[in-house]
Amino acid sequence: MAAVHPDVLPKLDPTFVKFFQDTSGVHVATHKVPLEEIRKDPHKFASRWSLNALEKGIERVQDYQVPTKDGTTAITVRAYSPDPATAGPGPYPVHVNFHGGGFVFGDLTNDAEYCLHVRDTLPMVVVDVDYRKCPGMASFAVRDNASKLNTKSSSISIGGISAGAQCALICSHLARDANIPLRLAILAVPPGDLHYRYKTPEESPYPSFSEYANAPMLNWDRIQYFIPHVYPEDQRAELERTVPGYWFAALEAPNCAGICDTFVVTAGCDPLRDEGEAYARKLVEAGVRVTIRRYPGVPHPFMHMTKVLQQARDYENDCVALLKQAHGL
Repeated sequence: MAAVHPDVLPKLDPTFVKFFQDTSGVHVATHKVPLEEIRKDPHKFASRWSLNALEKGIERVQDYQVPTKDGTTAITVRAYSPDPATAGPGPYPVHVNFHGGGFVFGDLTNDAEYCLHVRDTLPMVVVDVDYRKCPGMASFAVRDNASKLNTKSSSISIGGISAGAQCALICSHLARDANIPLRLAILAVPPGDLHYRYKTPEESPYPSFSEYANAPMLNWDRIQYFIPHVYPEDQRAELERTVPGYWFAALEAPNCAGICDTFVVTAGCDPLRDEGEAYARKLVEAGVRVTIRRYPGVPHPFMHMTKVLQQARDYENDCVALLKQAHGL
């Protein structure tokens, strides 16, 4: 059983600690399992909050193939549509969601409960995107296929958790550059720095990175597991030469002026906390309207734990309130 590290234990909400020790803590963490083994049987290693809404037969959940603008790629997206009996026939505003998982784990089951909550609370479509199987322009593929999805191309918001937040962040810059208006970007526990630069957590300039290097659920060991899969050492020089720096480290974005309204979410006991908040300040300094909230006493993926954590329920309610305001619902 994985115990909570004594350095972090007093800073965590006791409700989370009990939940962790009773559930996730009794299993081997996925970053201690070879990736090949996980991909052979992903259901065996699925998180407790995974839900395949399509297989469960939940109403108004459908997968679509949406082609990209150049017609060379089709992206599978999962759309959660509101009930026309109460929301009307549409077209509806749309929120594009990218799940988390360090660019290594996860699929369209990760954020199903969140997607269902949003579409059942607001008269809008939530389109869930698997970042491992789509290009960064997925949000624009959704926009270009509005008639298929019964959505309004003029009323789009984007968001994501962790690695998904990084996808949404990149899309917010691309949309600004392409003069495509977005109503809101929700960046939940986003990474902001390029972690493969550091040999120890203490080398990071952000205090939370070393303070919570032993935090449960995301910590230095888990980050080290992700790095070679996402940034193979023999490819880093080429990646750095050909890809904009902010795609890897949000804080390297050269210009944040004109980015859409943004909600930045951080977790109190998360090594990424301070760099996420630093990116929020960078947006504010560029004149962007930013809402930021730190949820105390919880680790990086707290927002999935709505059945046990008030902080997770607060996060969902905050997202719904801001989406309602942004889309004028």
